[in-house]
Amino acid sequence: MFRKTMVVLFVLALGASACQEVDIAAEEEAIKAVLKKQTDSFYNKSLEGEFEVWAHEPYVFRGFSIDHVIGWENLKNLYEDVFASDTNVPYLSEHSRHFIHIKDDVAWTVYHQVLHFENEQGFTEKVEGWELRILEKMDGDWRIVLQMNAPYPPEDQDVVPEENPDIEQ
Repeated sequence: MFRKTMVVLFVLALGASACQEVDIAAEEEAIKAVLKKQTDSFYNKSLEGEFEVWAHEPYVFRGFSIDHVIGWENLKNLYEDVFASDTNVPYLSEHSRHFIHIKDDVAWTVYHQVLHFENEQGFTEKVEGWELRILEKMDGDWRIVLQMNAPYPPEDQDVVPEENPDIEQ
């Protein structure tokens, strides 16, 4: 009898959790907030901010053409080294054209980022590109597990995911 009761309770718990509706719009806004916080934390040299948005796992990956880092401890060491430098680059960051896909406790997003900064000669420059993040939901919060970027495509290439009929929404 005890075993049957436990099985019934287990099935009911599974059914209840499967019936919970996820507020996709709220989850997307939470993900965008994590992305913005990570960008701001990097350019403001905030190790605390980076600590809050990254998963502290050995499988996190930060990959760029100039460097790549695997594992939270290595990433934390990289941030400590970068943030210890005297260089302080003023910037303005813009994120747009978000494409976010959420599946259970994992999400991936591609978005357009433009960084405006002052170069050594005092002129304002901009760098734009596609940013890619994979996030996991851990203890109710979205955390970054992968960060990569790519150059922005030429102007004659379609770059708006929601207008592409081949992409499942």
